[in-house]
Amino acid sequence: MKRYMVNIISLLLLSIAGALFSMGCELFEDPGTPITPIFAETELMDASYSEGQFYFSPSWDVTNIVLGIFDSQIVTSGKCIVNMFDMEGGSCTGKPGFTRSWVPEGSLYTYDDALMFFNDSLYDPFGEMYWAVWGFNADWVIISSSEQITTVFP
Repeated sequence: MKRYMVNIISLLLLSIAGALFSMGCELFEDPGTPITPIFAETELMDASYSEGQFYFSPSWDVTNIVLGIFDSQIVTSGKCIVNMFDMEGGSCTGKPGFTRSWVPEGSLYTYDDALMFFNDSLYDPFGEMYWAVWGFNADWVIISSSEQITTVFP
C-alpha cells in the first residue's frame, strides 16, 4: 500500500512538473520581430505586394497617401525620412493609376530628388527594393504608415 501511494505521488509530481514546464515554455516563447510603422507615433497601415499590385489599408482620416520605393533600407527619424535620396520611385494620391487602397506596378513613377516629387516618367522596379506607404491627414500631418517591406522584383 505504501509503495502504491509513493507511485501515485510520484506521478502527480511529474504531472505538475510537466504542466509547469509547458507553461514556462509558453511564457518564454520568442514572439518574433514586432511589426512597427516606419514613422514614430503613427498608426500602423497594413500593406502588401502580390502579383504586380501594391495593396494598403489607410484609415478613414487619411486624405493623401504616398507609396515610396527605395534602393536601400528606409531610414527615419521621428516623422522624417533621412535617406530620401535613396527613393527611386513610387506614386501618390493624384497620380494616374493610384487608388485609395492599391496601385498596380505599371502605375509607378520616378522620384525626382530636385523636385522632391514624382515626375511623369514611369518607374519599373527591379531587384531587391524596400518600400512603405504613409498617409497624411487634411492638415498634411503624417498620421499613418506601414512597416518597411522588402520585395524582390524581376
